[in-house]
Amino acid sequence: EAKIENLERRNKELTKRLYAANSRLEKAIEFIGVVKKSPFGKMFFGKTIKTFDEDAKKLPEGRE
Repeated sequence: EAKIENLERRNKELTKRLYAANSRLEKAIEFIGVVKKSPFGKMFFGKTIKTFDEDAKKLPEGRE
């Protein structure tokens, strides 16, 4: 029973950390969208954004 409780606690902790990481990632992606639309963003980060877009296309579809 102690092992099960330990695993359940660990699972809750990992779920919480995953939620936080997903939240940060969502905010970063939104920021990238803003930078992509900005003329200054394109000027300063154009090459990096292009690389990001190419890499994003290679990723498998995520789960909702």
